[in-house]
Amino acid sequence: LHYPLRRQRQMCIRDSNLPRPAWEKIFRKFGYQVSLRPESFEQQGSLYNNTDFSKNYSSFRFAVKDVPKWTNSLITLVKKEKDDFSFEEGEANGSIIPWKRFAELAEIECSTSKIGVLKMDIDNLGKIFQGGIQKPTIGRVAYLSRSIKWFFEGYMNSLLQSEKFKDRIYPIFSGGDDFFVVGSWNKIFDFAFEVRNEFSEYVCQHPGITLSASLLIISESYPITQIARLAEERLEEAKNRRDVKTNAKIKNGVSVFDTVLSWDDFYLSLIHISEPTRPY
Repeated sequence: LHYPLRRQRQMCIRDSNLPRPAWEKIFRKFGYQVSLRPESFEQQGSLYNNTDFSKNYSSFRFAVKDVPKWTNSLITLVKKEKDDFSFEEGEANGSIIPWKRFAELAEIECSTSKIGVLKMDIDNLGKIFQGGIQKPTIGRVAYLSRSIKWFFEGYMNSLLQSEKFKDRIYPIFSGGDDFFVVGSWNKIFDFAFEVRNEFSEYVCQHPGITLSASLLIISESYPITQIARLAEERLEEAKNRRDVKTNAKIKNGVSVFDTVLSWDDFYLSLIHISEPTRPY
């Protein structure tokens, strides 16, 4: 459960004498408060995607839970390419990969040591709920809301665990109608197109349901506390994209290298860099 700090809710009673776990501090640096409530999960029957909930539970909840971890094959790859590679304190086979390591993995694959940051969300979601449902009923509104959540909280796991992106992208947050990830910059570029294409398929390529995004390429030494703020600012720029002729707000764009582009223009600019899947 993720709540921005400025909208923080008291989810459970915490013993102030207990030390704050390291993973919780990481989320706080990105501006989120994360509360885990095992006793509440059990009452709700909240489950992860690979659990058979149909026989034993009356309800379920998707959760993006898979984060990159060191594996034997990945360790072998890194040691082969970097003679001076060694684990830092807290790292081991099976442990979570520190986000700064993604710069090293990018350097192995494309000779450039940078980290990618990607934040995306649905355009005009309020208008879609207000005027996009024919004969709106409680059931239809709930179904639309649930369907959107299934993509960002359920199907996102499948994308992150595909062979192309596994062990290269770390999900900071994914839920509701948006997500926020960091990873090897070259994989982040491809992931942006992958999500956009898959989402277009999911909504049957409906022209009124689109995604805007901010995509940053940063050094591994960039202050972690500034990443979320900058990503949000650039996302707002993308969502304020306007038509050159009419000056009408059209959104459905991506902010990259401090420039807002349409998805097609962004694709054309990358043809000579990589071969991302062409967006719809």
